[in-house]
Amino acid sequence: MYLKALNGLFAPIARVKKYRTNVHYITDTEGHYPSFSSSIKKSTVVRFDSTGKLDFHPGVRDPYFIFGGDLTDRGVGDLKLARMLLDFKYRYSDRVILLVGNRESSKTRFFVELNPKYIRERLIKGSAPFWLLSAPHQLPIDYVKKHMEANHKSTDTLEDIEHYVNCLDIEECQLIYLKWMLEQNLGCPNTFYYHQQHLATEKGCSITDISDYMVLRSILEQNSPKGLIGEYIQQTQLAAIIPQAGIFAVHGGLTEENIGRLPSMQPSDPIIEDMHSWIDQFNIWYKTEVTRWADLNVENMLLDLRPARSPLDTFSIRVPSEYRSIVAASMLDSQRRFVPVPGLVSDYLYRNGIQLVLSGHQPCGDHPALLRSEDDRVVFINGDTSYANSRANNIHDTRGPSFHTLQIHANEDHLNINIDASLLTGKEIKNSLDMSNGVVVDETPIGKLLPGNELVQCLLDGGYYRTIIQEGFKVEYKFRTKEEIELLLSKNLNSPCSHV
Repeated sequence: MYLKALNGLFAPIARVKKYRTNVHYITDTEGHYPSFSSSIKKSTVVRFDSTGKLDFHPGVRDPYFIFGGDLTDRGVGDLKLARMLLDFKYRYSDRVILLVGNRESSKTRFFVELNPKYIRERLIKGSAPFWLLSAPHQLPIDYVKKHMEANHKSTDTLEDIEHYVNCLDIEECQLIYLKWMLEQNLGCPNTFYYHQQHLATEKGCSITDISDYMVLRSILEQNSPKGLIGEYIQQTQLAAIIPQAGIFAVHGGLTEENIGRLPSMQPSDPIIEDMHSWIDQFNIWYKTEVTRWADLNVENMLLDLRPARSPLDTFSIRVPSEYRSIVAASMLDSQRRFVPVPGLVSDYLYRNGIQLVLSGHQPCGDHPALLRSEDDRVVFINGDTSYANSRANNIHDTRGPSFHTLQIHANEDHLNINIDASLLTGKEIKNSLDMSNGVVVDETPIGKLLPGNELVQCLLDGGYYRTIIQEGFKVEYKFRTKEEIELLLSKNLNSPCSHV
């Protein structure tokens, strides 16, 4: 729906006919099946049927299920979730939307970089991905040296290292390189262990019975174009628009630099003003690159010692210049702090009939974060609660008991955002936000940004609002009355907006 300012009021201009739509949105499960399952069990849109398959509740008008990306890597449930979501997608191809996250797109690297043909060259001469070059990092050869030292071999000269690598069998070379990838540049320090756990459960044996070679073979198989994760990647898309509800969904976020831009564009090129055309073209580009990867004959590839060089690797970091694309950007700044929605972004969405943006990618505590544009015409939601317990002693569980069910119910010109959440404390709360004719009509301050990057996150029992201040993975919660918040907002009226 288009809107225009008219004497201080917003008058709707119909772009498409509005009708009842119901959406369940979840993102960034990263292999954590319990939080996913708990979310579904409280949904009024999606359910588990009697056989355990995902399905829509009978009688729900115009239902959609959107998974926002980052399915894998940080839990033992990623393969189970992939099978479940693929089955759901195949039965409701137009209503189940699987978005690609940076974790999915990066999985295409395994098929290319672990190919036996050049694995020894990669270990000895391989570089690091370009996004690591400006920071301290380790190279594949550093992992070779660790392997040599563990076997009491000298690493004094390059000749020593080359001789050692040439004497290793192919699978041992692949294992060394795989562990370097997972630990050093894919953000997956424990993924190998999780996959080992999965195989032990699947085979009904002890984890000690699962060798490193078994894990390697399984990862290679699952992440090949014909494997489960490869199949899943081929069913994903970059972004989605549900025009009848004015909803846009993407894994990352929209910034002044990436909005309206494609990987093929130069920084000086004018942006694509029509959002539907932009996203259609971007999805076509993405599907083309995925098909090219799936059809790739790796035996005919030329050696490239710089890893992560394919378009599927580079577009998710910086496209087309030194800024993050809509997959890897977020509603947070480079220090992971909440910042105002840039006017250029909200205006672009407003002109294109978008009133709600669903995203993830950067953690935001134990409850989804709503961020409203200054004029209340656009609401951003970050649903990534993967680090709900950022101070967890157990590195394998940074969520604790927290989970949420995020649903959107749209009916003609009214839209309701409903969040049913279980917090890290175990406390269950329900929050909602209403929009009408493309403008927030609730008197609640939820989604308002206070001075000091403090965001009003949710309303607790007893009338207190909880706010969140975040920097990096450090999260601080405060508890404020509505009067306190209104006072802080009045001080913020003349504050300059900034966005990184």
